[in-house]
Amino acid sequence: MGAKEVVALVVLLFSLLAFSVGSAAFHGALALTIFSTPIALVTLMLGAWRLSSLAIYFGGMAWLSLPLSNHLQWRIDYILLFSFLVGCVLGAIFYANYRRTVSAT
Repeated sequence: MGAKEVVALVVLLFSLLAFSVGSAAFHGALALTIFSTPIALVTLMLGAWRLSSLAIYFGGMAWLSLPLSNHLQWRIDYILLFSFLVGCVLGAIFYANYRRTVSAT
């Protein structure tokens, strides 16, 4: 695991933290997302696209969960749960793709 993957993993953890506090303390989610999204874009350009894509997804959903709950008239808990499940499926697909690529080389 190289430096770009470690940075992408840290950014993913920050985005997951922002996602988890997105409904309770919205200012904390904004601060973490503002910090993690530019770094995720940089690591995306450096080649760690799987972890960076997940970080951008969770950071974006931390921002969009409240406006989505107002627009769709759903509870924010359901939107966060559904978004988390979609992110987990996306992460599993990325991991399976990574394992298949590593075994082929």
